[in-house]
Amino acid sequence: MSQASAEEKTAQIDAREERAQSPTFLGVPTVPQAGGPTSDQLYAEARRRNSRGRSSMNKAELKRALGR
Repeated sequence: MSQASAEEKTAQIDAREERAQSPTFLGVPTVPQAGGPTSDQLYAEARRRNSRGRSSMNKAELKRALGR
């Protein structure tokens, strides 16, 4: 492998790793950023606040109960 092709391969790997860590893919926000907190995150907050009935709530209900 020539020096130039080794450097090109390294640059490709670096670019791939940088894209993988980016919060967007092809200019579109990834799901967690676009949809706000996940159900698990909302449930954890409801648990910290000791919200009654949280185990039977869906995501919309959790948001409403938490005032979001």
